[in-house]
Amino acid sequence: MYYKQCHRWQKCSVNDCPLDPDQDDRESLKIDPEQKCKSKKWRRLKIGEDSDLPRRGLTRREFGHLAKKIVPEVSYMKDASI
Repeated sequence: MYYKQCHRWQKCSVNDCPLDPDQDDRESLKIDPEQKCKSKKWRRLKIGEDSDLPRRGLTRREFGHLAKKIVPEVSYMKDASI
């Protein structure tokens, strides 16, 4: 599992881990000691770069921000070629 490659894995208690292939099936609970991943984005991307993870190690929020930056550019280029 990819999350075992994370340097925080032994002490981490995040249910919604971006390095977990089943991340979309899990959610954070208010009673969880850790609500979000504390591993640096660059570390998670390094682990996820050659993986089959849906967001390559990014959190949902990080991936959403990235998609917002990319999609308008693609839509603009698509319209320009018509």
